[in-house]
Amino acid sequence: ESEEYFRNAFDHAAGMALISPDGKWLQVNNSLCSMLGYSEEELLEKGFQAITHPDDLGNDLANMQSLLEGSIPGYQLEKRFSHKHGNTIWVLQSASLVCDADRKPRHVIFQIQDISARKKAEEQIHYAAFHDALTGLPNRSLFSDRLTMAVERARRAENYMFAVFFVDLDRFKIVNDSLGHDIGEPLLGHLTRRLENSLRRTGAALESVKA
Repeated sequence: ESEEYFRNAFDHAAGMALISPDGKWLQVNNSLCSMLGYSEEELLEKGFQAITHPDDLGNDLANMQSLLEGSIPGYQLEKRFSHKHGNTIWVLQSASLVCDADRKPRHVIFQIQDISARKKAEEQIHYAAFHDALTGLPNRSLFSDRLTMAVERARRAENYMFAVFFVDLDRFKIVNDSLGHDIGEPLLGHLTRRLENSLRRTGAALESVKA
């Protein structure tokens, strides 16, 4: 009855997998296959490391090792998987360990929830907080943050140098007053792009802010 209960829960959960101690998929449910774009057979041929984003793999493996050693009872983290078609899937991964009668690691249970929509919303909120809604230009908050970072870096490294330019657009108010903001805002964005294109992509950076 316990095995049947677990099987029903496993098959109908959002995203479930059993992982061997050496990182191979042992069992995966249909929800996880749909989430990642692989068939069950394709996914079982891969280790979970193969489809984990490289920037997230080190932290994931460190937690897995601590789990197998018994240092932690389980762990939960946000990470990225690579979809079969190449796009990135953000997930909330919860892991717990199942041991045999001798208390040796038997397998790890992964519960995986797709949080891509939430991560996208967070990115949009963060972008909106630091960019002008009309022009898309970084606002004063972002400029102040980058300037503070540059000042702190200059304090730590004597050879680090930076410069701040203040560019005033003469008679720009006339454009807004005569032609309207529908013309003025794109013009401001175009001028910003021209300034950015005047700098080298390496060794220099430009933060444009709408005044």
